[in-house]
Amino acid sequence: MARVLVDSPLPQLDQLFDYRVPERLADAASRGVRVRVPLRSGGRIAQGWIVELVERSEYRGELSEIDDVVSDVPALMPDVWGLARAAADRAAGNASDILRIAIPPRYVRAERAWRAAEPDPGPLP
Repeated sequence: MARVLVDSPLPQLDQLFDYRVPERLADAASRGVRVRVPLRSGGRIAQGWIVELVERSEYRGELSEIDDVVSDVPALMPDVWGLARAAADRAAGNASDILRIAIPPRYVRAERAWRAAEPDPGPLP
């Protein structure tokens, strides 16, 4: 299971939501990657970040599945998440608003260059 922060300015979405990770995405879905997830209202799809992977969910209902992994390059590092969450809590804002500024949009060319230059560090802890 993945705990995902949905990229939305709505205050009611400024929390972590649990999603099932389908088998087809199990290798790509790791901590810090960008994902697309369904929202319960109106069948909409939103982008977000996997903040953590857990064995169990505290949610008692049926969990939705992650729709897709946008990029398997980890963009959200744990210390950036901690800082964004703390800043949002202090300023009574949304963590996703801060992350939108802190993490640049996805650039495929930059991801390819990063992959070519960096040795594979393995999965994030």
